Amino acid sequence: MTESIYSHLKKRGVVVPEHYIQPLKAQWDAHQILNNSPNLNNYTEFNLSAKHLTEELDHE
Repeated sequence: MTESIYSHLKKRGVVVPEHYIQPLKAQWDAHQILNNSPNLNNYTEFNLSAKHLTEELDHE
């Protein structure tokens, strides 16, 4: 990712120090991880449902 940013900016004649690009790379990586997680919302709903079910079983 960093290399592609550097090459893109270099083609445009823009010189940017690496310490400015690293935070952007970290944000992009986090964005990719969150967007590539399959069924992230379903997983959360499943955990909430499972917790509710175990609470109901404990009361019986």
